[in-house]
Parts: sequence; C-alpha cells; structure tokens
Amino acid sequence: MKSIKSVRIKLDGMNTVKMFLPALVTLLAVSLLTSFFSNTFLTSANLFNVINQATTTGIMGVGVTFIITSGKFDLSSASIVCLSALISADFCANKGVSPFVAILIAILIGVAAGCLNGFLVAYVGLIPFIATMGTMNVFKGISLIYSKSLTIHSIPDGYTVWGSTKVFGLIPSGILISLVLYAIGFFVLSKTVFGHKVSAVGGNSEAARLAGIGVKRVVMSVYIIAGFCYSIAGVVLTGRVGAAYPTAAEGCELDVIAGIVIGGTSMAGGRGTHIGTWIGVLLVAIINNAINLLGISAYATKLVQGTVILLAVIVEILRSKTQSKKL
Repeated sequence: MKSIKSVRIKLDGMNTVKMFLPALVTLLAVSLLTSFFSNTFLTSANLFNVINQATTTGIMGVGVTFIITSGKFDLSSASIVCLSALISADFCANKGVSPFVAILIAILIGVAAGCLNGFLVAYVGLIPFIATMGTMNVFKGISLIYSKSLTIHSIPDGYTVWGSTKVFGLIPSGILISLVLYAIGFFVLSKTVFGHKVSAVGGNSEAARLAGIGVKRVVMSVYIIAGFCYSIAGVVLTGRVGAAYPTAAEGCELDVIAGIVIGGTSMAGGRGTHIGTWIGVLLVAIINNAINLLGISAYATKLVQGTVILLAVIVEILRSKTQSKKL
C-alpha cells in the first residue's frame, strides 16, 4: 500500500511539473534575454520591485485559479479589489474605525461579492462570463458613486502596514502574504477532498454530480474563496501605494487570467496549479517591466501579453490532444 501511495504521489508531482514547466522555461528565457539588453534588470532593487508589483495580481490569482479549475470564469476580480479597499480605507481614514475592523470590513465586502457571483452562476444558472461582466460594472459603479471619484488619503499606518512594511527589513509584507496564500491555495487544491471536488467539477460537472458531489456548493465556495483573496489583495495594494482610489487594480483581471493560462491551468477546467499561476503572474510582470526598461512603446504591452496568451492556449490544446491520443 505504501509503495502504491508513493508512486501515486510521484505521478501527481510529475503531472504538476508538466503543467507549469513551459511557463518556467519561458520565464527564465525572457529574464535572460532582458538582462542581456538591460544592465538594470537583474539588480536586486528592480527584481524586488517587479515581485512587489506582482503581489496584487498574484493574490488575486490564488482565488481565480480555484474558479478556473472548477470550469468557471470571473471578470469582476479587479472591481472587487477596488470596492473592498475603497470602502474599508474610507472607514479607517474618515470614520474613526480601527484598522483591524476596517480590514474585516474589506474581507466581508469581498466575501459578499463572491457570494453574489457564486449565487448568480451556481443557483441562478447564468453564464459565468455574462454574470461577472455584469457584477464587474455594478461594483465599479458603486466604487465611483461611493468615492465620488475621489482618492482616499491619510490612511492610518495600522492599515497600510500590510502592504508597505518590510519583514526583517528585507521582504515586503505583500510578498510574504502572497506566498502564504499560495501555500494554502496549493495545499487546498491539490491535497484536500475539497480541492479534488473542484477539479472534478471542472473536468465534468455532470459526472461529478452523479458521483454525489454538490456541484452548486463547490461553485459557490470557489467564488467565496476568490472574494476573500480579492479583499486581501485590495488591502495589500492600498498599503503599498498609501491611498485608495476608484480605479485601483483596473485592468488587473486580464493580467491575472493571462498569468493563470500561461501557468498551465486549463481554461476548460479540471486541472489547475497554483505554482504555475505564481510563475505565470510573475512572467507577465517581468514582460511589463522588460518593455519599460527597454524603452519599448507602452502600447506593445497588450500586444505581447495577447501573443503570449495565444501561444499558451495553443500549447494547452496541443497538450490535450496528445493526452487524448495516448488514452
């Protein structure tokens, strides 16, 4: 029994590595190429800056990986990040609420927004793309109305400390928080019964239902988990920039999805990897940084990202076809 279990663990490990290996190779290749043309790329200051800037999309990616692995989708992630950060920061800065309570408010807002998305997709039966596109605009509208399009300043240190300090005087707190969340996400998705249910629902929801899995509960749960991650991302982002503004994280949802697809998580559902997501998100951040360092037009950023996403999807399709032929 022990030998069978050890073989199974080795096979699972090999499959996980196969998922994110192309992203890792691409990350190393892009890094080497950029360092050849830019002397400042491999400096510790620049690398820490890249990783620190990737923390927001990275933390968001923890939650979105669960959603995409379950075969669903979410376009409202950045809007929830903004909404939870904006309201909680305002309560802390202008309404006399303690930083601890303000962060709890951010988490409640994120979880409530995740509940709404999950309810619309799992119980109302809306297509995830349409449902979250609608809630994305709802959350954006609430942020603009609530803030009157104004930025919130003078946020107490007890709130901003979660994104602005350096642990041991070296590691930015946001990076440490993201690594902890990724470790938890990896464990839950790959090592727990719930994680296996998420993959089963994404692989074949009807078969999962016939096997006794509560598909609707699982879908609801992944959106709630994601909402929690978005709220943490909002707190970290606000702490890092020292202010909350109504367009915070705008466009980040696309960077997150790009990172997840590049990292090896299947857009069709059924297979996901948090290790791959972190590598993919970091790759997207490095591409953005390289474009900036090399003086390439900012308009090229989306072009490069789109090309990388298309290549990742093509690799995913070819990989799936190869596996199906083997079966």
